[in-house]
Amino acid sequence: MNESITNTSNIPEVLERPSLFHGDELIYRCREINDTVADAPSDDSPSLNDDSEQRSITETKRHKEGYEGKKPLWWKRLSGRRATKGQRACLERMKAQGYLIASLPQYGEFVDLKKLFIASPGAENKRLHIKERELILEVGFGDGKNLFANARRNSKRLYLGADVHQGGVCSLLKQIEHHNQHSKSLLTNIKLYAGDGVKLIRYLPPASVSQIMLTFPDPWPNKHQEKFRIIQLEVINDMERILVNDGLVLLATDSKSFAEWSEQVFACSKQWVTCDPPSREQWLPEVSKYELEAINASRETILRCWRLNQKENFGGAEANPHPLGAKNRQSNRNP
Repeated sequence: MNESITNTSNIPEVLERPSLFHGDELIYRCREINDTVADAPSDDSPSLNDDSEQRSITETKRHKEGYEGKKPLWWKRLSGRRATKGQRACLERMKAQGYLIASLPQYGEFVDLKKLFIASPGAENKRLHIKERELILEVGFGDGKNLFANARRNSKRLYLGADVHQGGVCSLLKQIEHHNQHSKSLLTNIKLYAGDGVKLIRYLPPASVSQIMLTFPDPWPNKHQEKFRIIQLEVINDMERILVNDGLVLLATDSKSFAEWSEQVFACSKQWVTCDPPSREQWLPEVSKYELEAINASRETILRCWRLNQKENFGGAEANPHPLGAKNRQSNRNP
């Protein structure tokens, strides 16, 4: 087969958008995790109208690597420095106050969200009401300004953030500590996990999250870096498990290629419906340093939203309208 495409008349129906062209190479996204066909059919290939030929393209081999959480060493060096001594001291103080998930549970168990959010100063009196509050998850919160602003403005919601960079985690903890020291009320509706948010998702209970926010994730623009992108079919399958029915996945990015990639991946699952994102005031009130860099480089901020259309019952458990009412059930899913 030829590696280039000069005639698009035989493109199968699986390809619905012309944005799937990347240079001279055509990548097919289908129903398996990271399904890829790099060799497009030439004019002398069998007709794609044949059902068996279409199935052979749609149901291609599974990409063995899937989502790769372990990033290259050069990326770690460029992505941020280690936290300062003062920041690390703040981390230990806030960890002692219950603002950090110290460690994930053992295999087969979920994070106890009730215990997590009650284990902070001033939260004891909210025991009777905590299970009725929505839980919002932000994966990759950067310097934490957006997550902090949301938690401060929406006291009736609970916020959980995850980021792999120690500097960003400590920066947000310092904002929380400063607020608690200079405000009449403590900020008790926010918790953090210093690690890969994809890994955290696998340890959250079913139907426990109302919204998942992805704010300016690394786009990993090169083709050989696709496995590092956070939007993968296996990841959105895990999102389906933890979201309540009609739950939302919200994306903000300045990368057109990453936005197109995300659209393609979500289009592979019938569980998701594309919808208009809420106003920025409701979920993205702050302009982060990453968005500011994009603005200065004349790159447009792209907002996308997907709603979970049909909620399957995992393990026979019904979807719980109150996220923190979900019990810490056992799971057969491999984290």
